[in-house]
Amino acid sequence: MKALVIFFFLFAAYPGKTQYLLDEKKIWMEVHETINFGVFYEYFQLQGDTVIDIKAYKKLYRKTSGSPGDWEYIYGMREDSSKKVYFVLREDEEERLLYDFNLQPGDSFIICNNADIVVTTIDTVILENGDSRRRIQFDPGPETWIEGVGSLDGIVADGGWYYCNTTGEDFPFLNCLTYDGDAVYIREWSLYPCLDGTTSSYTPKRNSIQLYPNPFNNSTTLVLPDNESSGELFIYNFQGELVDHRLILDQFTTINRVALPNGIYIYQFLSSEGQVLIEKVVME
Repeated sequence: MKALVIFFFLFAAYPGKTQYLLDEKKIWMEVHETINFGVFYEYFQLQGDTVIDIKAYKKLYRKTSGSPGDWEYIYGMREDSSKKVYFVLREDEEERLLYDFNLQPGDSFIICNNADIVVTTIDTVILENGDSRRRIQFDPGPETWIEGVGSLDGIVADGGWYYCNTTGEDFPFLNCLTYDGDAVYIREWSLYPCLDGTTSSYTPKRNSIQLYPNPFNNSTTLVLPDNESSGELFIYNFQGELVDHRLILDQFTTINRVALPNGIYIYQFLSSEGQVLIEKVVME
């Protein structure tokens, strides 16, 4: 996978042309990691138009892995010339603002459960196809948008599990976006393949580290695969910054939290033989 190249322009807007989000050639693939029910995938695509309260919308369809059924219409979505994206639930007429790609540093935005988040950073990322895109990051995090891609929690996440999911059961994220069959965005650190929903189910082969419990508060136990017993553990925050580094000398190791804030972290294990294993961890 090509690494995502990042150019940081703090407190400056990307001057390039508008990259519209809503396009029928796009398919968004989301991964849902659940505590009790394993992993499943969801796919989203736009097909056709509809009229709601005399406004024209594109119809967003969803399909879930493991289900042989057809795509299900769930949202009407529209995008105006000011780079704002709205959505309406199926069989409803109440429109909500989902994205505003005109936001500038210091601007606030209301998402799920009336949470008020504030733009902290605007920079530019280079996607898999070489195109540059404006990225907007918010505080409180980890809400992040990429123009033409959407939220990194999912196309209609509206703040994602961090703000909306109260059970702690489901941890979804945008795994990839394809355009006309080609991947244009692939999530860094992801252990999952980029699929377009043409297969009804997929069971990933996971040769990864495991952590119990996850999420955790004070400490968790790192469990290596049977063929691994030593190496180095690198801990990154969700912005890709290295925040901790430890030597691992046993297959089962207790990892204390130290002084890290709540949030999502990436645990990267480098074995003594050079194998790299990655897992997402939630500290709460």
